[in-house]
Amino acid sequence: MNEETTNPNSAEVTTTSALHAKYIHDRMAPDRAGLITKLLTHLGPKMDSTPAADRGRHGVPGGLCMHIDEIISWMLVATHNMPGGHKLSYDSIVTAAILHDLFKVTDGSHNPYYVPNILKNGQQSPNVPYKHNKDKYMNWGISPDNVLIRMSVSPDPLARYAYQMITTDRLESNNGILSSAVVYALEPDLWNHLTTWEQDAIKFYGMAFVTPKYKLQHLVNPLMTLLHCGDMLSSNPAK
Repeated sequence: MNEETTNPNSAEVTTTSALHAKYIHDRMAPDRAGLITKLLTHLGPKMDSTPAADRGRHGVPGGLCMHIDEIISWMLVATHNMPGGHKLSYDSIVTAAILHDLFKVTDGSHNPYYVPNILKNGQQSPNVPYKHNKDKYMNWGISPDNVLIRMSVSPDPLARYAYQMITTDRLESNNGILSSAVVYALEPDLWNHLTTWEQDAIKFYGMAFVTPKYKLQHLVNPLMTLLHCGDMLSSNPAK
């Protein structure tokens, strides 16, 4: 996390420092705040430059921090008006939102999920500025028959951790699992500090879009539902 001075009331949050100032500093419980701060410090400038999408308003450096800020803001308002919302703590809401998309920042070999989309003329595309870094990011191969084998023997620690989580939980690989692996690999104390609701919300925030309903039926909780809605609203705002 960089050391810039940030106004907690700033309308636009585009850096980890801004997230820390607005949602963590003097607001979270000290033990959780320390663990989150350690992770954000570790990711630092890499996260500050990460887009949350390949195009659109989040397809810019700092787009991921903007996306997280929007989700937290919406979740904090919505939690007062949803069934079960009273069971959710401030710390749980902020933690889940910050961690849910960390797979976009890096794999274990320092490869980002998104890279600039350079056209044949040598310029970055103005319409789709970023593309998936499919050549390097957690390169496990594309065959469904060998992807788990590649993960289990990969030199990338995140691939091995994701393999462990997927095979232990008997789950398909999805973005939430990848983000969980990032946390699990970089700051295992933080992952172990999360509640079951928090862990499940991060793993399955995509809900039925990416995980079969029969696998979700005993796992859905209010935090997961709230995170899913916040993610959808931030990613697909009303036009």
